[in-house]
Parts: sequence; structure tokens; C-alpha cells
Amino acid sequence: MNQKDYPVNIPQSLHFVGIGGVGMSAIAQVWHSKGRPVSGSDTSTGTTVQRLQGYGIEIHQGHAAENLREDVAGVVLSTAVNAQNPEVQEAQRRGLPLFHRSQVLGALMREKTSIAVSGTHGKTTTTGMIASIMIEADVDPTVLIGGDLAEMGGNARSGQGPFLVAEADESDKSIRNLWADVVIVTNLEGDHLEHYRDLDEIIEVMATFINTLPTSAKLVACIDCAGVRELLTRVHCQVVTYGFDADADYRIEQEHLTAGGSTFRVAGQDVALQVPGRHNIANATAALVATRMLGIEEAPTAVGLASFTGVKRRFQTVGNVGGITVIDDYAHHPSEIKATLDAARLLNRRVHAVFQPHRHSRLEALLDDFARSFHNVGAVAIMDTYSAGEAPRKVDAASLARLISSYEPGLEVTHTPNAAAVVGHLSGTLAPGDLVLLLGAGDITQVAQPLLAALELRLAPPAKTA
Repeated sequence: MNQKDYPVNIPQSLHFVGIGGVGMSAIAQVWHSKGRPVSGSDTSTGTTVQRLQGYGIEIHQGHAAENLREDVAGVVLSTAVNAQNPEVQEAQRRGLPLFHRSQVLGALMREKTSIAVSGTHGKTTTTGMIASIMIEADVDPTVLIGGDLAEMGGNARSGQGPFLVAEADESDKSIRNLWADVVIVTNLEGDHLEHYRDLDEIIEVMATFINTLPTSAKLVACIDCAGVRELLTRVHCQVVTYGFDADADYRIEQEHLTAGGSTFRVAGQDVALQVPGRHNIANATAALVATRMLGIEEAPTAVGLASFTGVKRRFQTVGNVGGITVIDDYAHHPSEIKATLDAARLLNRRVHAVFQPHRHSRLEALLDDFARSFHNVGAVAIMDTYSAGEAPRKVDAASLARLISSYEPGLEVTHTPNAAAVVGHLSGTLAPGDLVLLLGAGDITQVAQPLLAALELRLAPPAKTA
């Protein structure tokens, strides 16, 4: 068997249950682009589903046994889909094989020279940066990413070139189903503890994935992270390190941070970025190293990084009203919150942070770390936890608000349970020059437009009288 042959036989005609999910939709789009029959279902009819329908993919609203066409040869699931789903039950009744989405992604990755971008934080941005470099280099890449990238008009790109770059999700251990010629590990910290015992198990799963790859595979690893340094003691492939540390093979130097981005130097190359924050310098360096390994030259790398404007919901400016700016960010882990707040402070404005915890299990496991993340901000509002299907626990959003107040006694901390409470609280207190930073992986993004509308109403100039 060829080393790249997938040990699991994935049939051509696939039905995706929950096709509108960020991971599922990208895989479905690329699978369909290869002329393979694809259908799907989802409770949502949002923009992602509409985009897939525009490609000619048949998508049913809601889940029902009759959604499975006669020609379906396999059914694709994510970890979120349970055995009681009627389409899963119909597939089992017919004797159709069930595949985790990572198995289909793994099959796609074997068809190209592939980069897997993994790590607790920074995966989506780093994947987007690599895509930007490859598009600039005119190598027509295939890209699967966990967010919408402006250069692609979505979260997937089906290219004819030799390279594929994919965000490699470690959240549920399914990363072991993937394949890569180059693996990036941005960092490793305790997270997704609903699936893992502790950080050591996360490191072990990552090591297992990497050690199943051929000896020709290369690991691009951020040496600044203690979890990554431990990973390096457990892997057997060729390793190239990057970071700010003096021992890094690709050491970041001469970094200069501004509100509009940054500049730095690495491996003799000067790099400029539009996206702010020290963490994005590290992400860009990972992208530079990985693409250099594949033979992409300095010029398109520099232009691709300089032109990269970010991924949707990664420090995304949603709007400005009366000198008040609203920024939306996916940060949902203490380290991500700290990095995003550091970037926001470069703007030299009073920051109102609004945080929606994501998953009760994450909030409970990392409560103290979350509470210590909100320093040097003007005010903090805490929304109720986005459950993502989990049952509530004793630790809740109010618990977090109280603990933040105990650590930051002079800080204004408010428990604002829902979007309406956030809008009502902020719309009457914000002043010109303030910055609102929405943080979280749930539905907190839905706060942005109502808040901007409320500010428009409050700050609109009075109507002229005759």
C-alpha cells in the first residue's frame, strides 16, 4: 500500500449531518469540488449553508431519515452529532458506514502535499496567513480553515495546485485521523478538558498523531511554549523551531508593535503585518517557516503576510459610531483573552471588554485563569455561559464576575446575562473614543449590530426644526 493511501475506504457519495458547521462545511465544499456527490442537512439556513447551496450541494433544513438519498454511500458526522439523530439511525438501518469528519479531511490531506496547522491558539489565523502567502505565490492551494477569509470568500478554497493547508482541530482527539507532510504546533495549553484528562494527555495525543506520520514529515514548533517543548521530547520527526526564544531555529527579532500592525525580522527577512499583537508575529513566523519549507520564496511571502487583513471574528472591527469602535474576537481561553487585550491596548483607548464564557466545563476548569485575564481594562461585562450543549455547573458567569472583582477591586465588573442586557448597559455609558471588545466563541457576535444601532440612536444629531 502506498504510504499515503488511507486505511479507511471513504466512498465517493457522502451525506454530511450538520453540514453548516465551520469544519464540516469546508470539507463538504472541497469534497464536492472534486466531482464527488455531496448532500447534507442542518438546522441552520445561514450564509454558510446558502454558500454551499450556491455550489449546487443539496441541503435539507432539519434532520430526517428521508434526507438520505438512495445514492448515499456514507454519512459524515462531527463529534456534536449523537446516535439519536434520525439520519444516523437511518444510515445504520441501511448498513451505511459512518465517518467522523476528521477521517474525510484526512483522506483529502493525503491527496496533496499538506500542512496541518495545530495548537491551542492561533490555528485559524496561521492557516489564513499561509493561504494568503500561497495565493500570492500563485500556487493555487486548497485551503480548509475554521473561519471566513476575505481572500477566499469563505472558509474553504478548492485549488488545482499541489498544496493543501488545513486547520487541524485537536479539541476531541480526532486529529489522530489526519495526515500532513508539515505539521505546525503553535502552542499547547490545557483546554477542551471535557475530552482530555489534563495537558499531559493533550501533548500525548499530539505526539501520537505526529509519530504516525512518515519520517519525512517535518514539525514546525513554537519553542516559546512550555507545552510544545514537552512535545518535542516525545516526537521522532525532523523538528524546526521558531519563536522569540534565543534557542529558536527561526528567532524573531526587532519586533515593533503599533496599533496598525507590526514589523519584525526573522531569518534575514523583514516582515510587516496589518494585524496587531505580538501573538500575530508568532503566527506569521510559523506561516513563513512552513511555506519556506515548501519552496515558496521570500517575495510572495512578504506580500502575502503584509496583505493579510485577518479572519472573520479575529479582532474584526464591526463598526464605528460617534467615535466608539466595536471589535469582535473569537478569544475564549485565558491566554487568548490576554493576547487580544494586549493588542487592544496598542490602540490607546479605554477598553470595555465583554466576555461570554464558552462551555461550562471550560469555565469551571479555568475559572481562576479567566479571572486573572482582565487587567488594565476600563470595564468588564460578563455574559452568561454559552453552553454548547453542556449541562450547567455550580461555577457560572456570576461566579466569574465576583472573582474578577476580588482580583481587580477598582475595576467596574458587571454581570450582563444576555445580549439585551449588554446593549442596555453599554449603550448608555460609552463615550467617544471608547473601544468595545466582544470576546467569546458562542453567540456573543450577535451583540455587535444591536449595540451599534443603539449607539446610532443615542448619538444621532437632533433633527432640525423648521
